Amino acid sequence: MSAGDFYGNELPRSFHLYHGAATPAGDTLDEDILRRSALTKTTYGILSAGVPAPGTLLRICDDGGRTLQRNEIGELHLGGPSVITHYLDDEQPQSFYSDDHGHWILTGDRAFMDDNDRLFIVGRSKDIIKKTGVSLSPAVIEAVMNETKGVQGVALGVPHPEFGEVPMVVVRGEISVQDRERIMQAVAGKLGPDYQVYGVKTLGEIDMNEFPVNQTWKVMKFALKEAVMRLQQTERL
Repeated sequence: MSAGDFYGNELPRSFHLYHGAATPAGDTLDEDILRRSALTKTTYGILSAGVPAPGTLLRICDDGGRTLQRNEIGELHLGGPSVITHYLDDEQPQSFYSDDHGHWILTGDRAFMDDNDRLFIVGRSKDIIKKTGVSLSPAVIEAVMNETKGVQGVALGVPHPEFGEVPMVVVRGEISVQDRERIMQAVAGKLGPDYQVYGVKTLGEIDMNEFPVNQTWKVMKFALKEAVMRLQQTERL
């Protein structure tokens, strides 16, 4: 059993539990943000999910399945005796695999673990904004944006002809030009130029009264994205 392959509470804390290459393969801008935040129990308002329970195994992997080092962001894989081996009616079989260490499930969550074994969930893989090879976390943008007094909003990626995708923000209620600029300046100032927000829209401007949610009350960002793109198309006409 290689300590670099996975970690769980049964392994000695002195082990370097992630193997890695000479060049980090995680989301480099997010890693820089994490270093600047000193890896506290929160990262720009994102609270740690805690440490793995005894008997729980987890990996954080890049898109190719390679295990990343600590403080690098990738997809969270969970393993251990309590992990299910399939969904009902064998739906999404690609989300499961087995190896010498047991059964694993791909959670679809983007996460990292710090040097104190604390796990941070920074968003869903499907919601990650892919800007010219840099993966941006909407949850990090939202945490910074929502520090602005009186602002509640959602960050998402919209198509851009040069950068692939860029961050856009949708907020509830009316908002002044000054507040829009303040949000954009706060995000770029704290997170760096790659996180520059390319627009702030209100729900009213995209013909919505409330944020669309699913049965578990999670915001359906694909619906927001479609509404923003319809508005952009109208504005270009």
